[in-house]
Amino acid sequence: EDNGCSPEWCKENFLHHRALRQARDIRAQLCEHLDRVGISTHNHVRHKLGEAVLKALCAGFFVQAARMCSAGGGWLTVEENVLVRPESGSAVEGSSCEWVLYTELIGNTVANCLMRTVSAVQHEWLRPFLQRLAEVDMHRLVGEAP
Repeated sequence: EDNGCSPEWCKENFLHHRALRQARDIRAQLCEHLDRVGISTHNHVRHKLGEAVLKALCAGFFVQAARMCSAGGGWLTVEENVLVRPESGSAVEGSSCEWVLYTELIGNTVANCLMRTVSAVQHEWLRPFLQRLAEVDMHRLVGEAP
């Protein structure tokens, strides 16, 4: 297959072929949309583009941010201070990045809460949005009656 990610190569490198193919397809769609609106996707701007995407994710997922726990062992969610860890095999597993965003929490107890689809972000990207966290009605957000 293209770009050296054949099913055999993925298996040898402990990667999920379908996940890589999906990521490649999503990247191609994003590049197509960016080209359509006149934003360059060439290698020399790729780093800045990735940073811009992470900043945009911070604006949309700021409620699902977590900061490194000073005692170690994981991150604390900003909304409820629940200790969470990344899902096994995550790129941030074992890292020391201070702030992360996640798309969902999985697990059946507070003691076993794992973050799925985690990205390392900078605190300054989150700072303007964290102030708005106090304005979020969490009961309304999860559909509980007031």
